[in-house]
Amino acid sequence: MRTLQIQVFLKESLEPSPPRTVIPLIRKHVTEVMGEKIGKKTVKEMIIKKILEINLKHFKNCEPKVEEPSRADQPVSDVASQSSKSSMYSKKRIPDKPKVEELSRADQSVSDVASQSCKSYTESTTIINLLEMTESSALDQSMSKVALNSITDHERSPKMSCILFSRLFGANFEFDKDSMVQLSVAQGIFEPENEEIMEIVGSTIFDSMVEDNLFVPVRFDNLYGQLFAVNENMLDSNLFEGEEQLPMEDFMLADEVGLVSIPSTIKHLSLCCENFDLHTVEVLKSFTGMQTLMLHCECATGFNHVSHDLFLHLKRLRTLDLHQLDITELPSSVGDLEYLHYLDVSETSIKYLPETVDSLYLLQTLKLKGCLQLCRLPKNTRHLVRLCHLDLDIIRQLKSMPIGLGSLTSLQTLSGFLVGKKDGCYIGELKNLVNLRGSLCISRLENISSPDKAEQANLSNKKHITKLQLQWSTLSL
Repeated sequence: MRTLQIQVFLKESLEPSPPRTVIPLIRKHVTEVMGEKIGKKTVKEMIIKKILEINLKHFKNCEPKVEEPSRADQPVSDVASQSSKSSMYSKKRIPDKPKVEELSRADQSVSDVASQSCKSYTESTTIINLLEMTESSALDQSMSKVALNSITDHERSPKMSCILFSRLFGANFEFDKDSMVQLSVAQGIFEPENEEIMEIVGSTIFDSMVEDNLFVPVRFDNLYGQLFAVNENMLDSNLFEGEEQLPMEDFMLADEVGLVSIPSTIKHLSLCCENFDLHTVEVLKSFTGMQTLMLHCECATGFNHVSHDLFLHLKRLRTLDLHQLDITELPSSVGDLEYLHYLDVSETSIKYLPETVDSLYLLQTLKLKGCLQLCRLPKNTRHLVRLCHLDLDIIRQLKSMPIGLGSLTSLQTLSGFLVGKKDGCYIGELKNLVNLRGSLCISRLENISSPDKAEQANLSNKKHITKLQLQWSTLSL
């Protein structure tokens, strides 16, 4: 049915129009009509076939009109007529000694037809070449639009919100699945039913976006695994036509030049600049209602610390991403971000986190992976009762575990645990961490004093652990 609609459209729109002017119409209509997937080859063949039909019609219509000859000129007119149809009929004998001017007129008529045919063929070839050059991007954009239109009402809010949020990254920014899901969870995008875990809902939506080619895999990284990028077509605002209720103006990707033109009401900002100076800080401080601030690694030049009073003005932040910046510490004012759900300082040179971090009671994700100078966590990390993801290489980065980590019963991501000899660091701290997922490495097992103490870890109730590694200081199993 869709194929027939496209054929009808081609017939109605192409025939009265010069072929060169209809390519945008073809692309627009294929986007609007294609409610089900139609192969690229099929669409291309339909378009080319119709163009060739139209060009053939142009060829027939461009035969020169020769004035009705006089009786004296009748034999010469017959010669011209027979010459123009020489490719369709067998040759007839030409009368002897035709007049020179009559032959010239007949040759000119045939020449005009041949010229028009050549022009028509050239137009057809040009359009075919244009179609081949634009086919991939046009159809990819069409498929992206189809993918957006295929979102059901039930999932429209979370999926569209996730799509909008991903526009902060730009086409050249790479991200891993876990980070994107955790960022989306921090924004409250997902609304799980019953007691369903939000990360599971987010993971399902992420997979569907990869399937719809909205997120595309780009490369594998040893630290983060498979990396993805946003499909460039998603950055085209035309894809969001008909979605008037989407607050696209709240999501901005900017550099230091465009920063001055951003309205003070901005809610989500991704900033990429080469120099992070006092002027930039002052502008950022004016965005008092901002919920997301992402500073990319290009900001590293001249930026080795965060201004203390910056966070005093951005108290409504839910997401703070400072990964890969050349910073050595965070100001204590980060503890004033009472709404903060997501903090990423991975791959920085920080040596420790300020103790005020323990007052971030809503914090869900703390990313410290790749912080090679880091050696300890805040003493009162146990106060982060809503923490779900403590993302760092505990075995390699820390010297000891913070006391009382077992109170963080919402933890899902915990790469390792260092068994200690003092109260609050025993292996029994793992007992109630029943939501742990993925890999877990338990190290320094020589510090377990008895089998009874080992049983306190209650590993049998960790149903979502997919990989368990046990280590002694000098031996690994």
